[in-house]
Order: sequence, then C-alpha cells, then structure tokens
Amino acid sequence: MTQPDIKYLNSLIARYAKASKKERTKMLDEYVATTGCHRKHTTAVLSGKRQRVTHPIRRPRRRRYTDEDARAVLDLAELFDHICSKRLRVAMNNELAQLRQSGFLDVSPECYERLQHISPATMDRLRIRYGRGRVRARGFTKPGTLLKSQIPVRTWAEWNEDRPGFCEVDLAVLS
Repeated sequence: MTQPDIKYLNSLIARYAKASKKERTKMLDEYVATTGCHRKHTTAVLSGKRQRVTHPIRRPRRRRYTDEDARAVLDLAELFDHICSKRLRVAMNNELAQLRQSGFLDVSPECYERLQHISPATMDRLRIRYGRGRVRARGFTKPGTLLKSQIPVRTWAEWNEDRPGFCEVDLAVLS
C-alpha cells in the first residue's frame, strides 16, 4: 500500500470506531467498492481486529525435486513392477542402498539423499508429471468361473417340483 492509502485507511478506521451502525454500513460499502476486498475482511480491518495485508499471502514454492529425481523414481517404479507409491517407498527403504551399490541406480549423491526422504505423495506427483504413459493398475483378487461351473444351480425354468413347501439350497464350503 502506498502512503496515501495508509493515511486514508487510518482515517477511515478512526471514523468507523465513532460512527453509528448506518454510517458504518456506508463506510463498509464504500471501502469494499473502492478496494475490492471481501466484506468480512474489511469489517475486521476497520474494527481493528486485523491488519491490512500489503504483500502477497501465498508464494509459489521452489522446486525441491529435479528431473533426475523423477527419472530415478520412474526407473525404480518400473523395476518394482509399477507398484503403488506407498509400497514403492517401503521397497526403497529396504533396497535403495543395494541398488546404488550394484550400479542399477546411477544417480548423484544429492539425488540419492533426496530419494531417501521422498514421500509417496510426491512420488505420485512425479510419476504423473513425468510418467511414461499410464500403467494399468494391477489388482490382487480376480473373479473366476471355476467355482461357478462346479456348483449346479437351478433356474426358475427348471423348477418342476409340485409339492408345497419344497425348497432347494446349495451350500458351498471354500477351504
């Protein structure tokens, strides 16, 4: 904020403290229209509960992980058959040192240090951004028809028992 803006705001705060409810509403409307600030924020500023912010609140973060890190994460994911990042993190905890010693993971010491501390969420973001195409997710359970073909089931069309109270139930025990 420039010097005249600060003077105007300070004078408005002093007037706002002494004004009636109708006058406060008019001052609030005027300040919101002039500055474009949110009404709740303006109320807090004029009543003295909050300071007017003169700098940007959010700043973009600098990049911590480089292209080398992303390449290493993609290579590790490929080595471990594209497992999810949470499981990849555990596998990296166990195998990262051996992979570097064997020469499979050829990265700089700085990259190796960052790989030891990278989170699964960050690995997911790197895999999405630098990914080599979408890898189909692998499931662990698959439905099969083996059990269905072994159990005979009667449909309504095959039901020909005429006795009242007749019921048929098949129980399958899986071991």
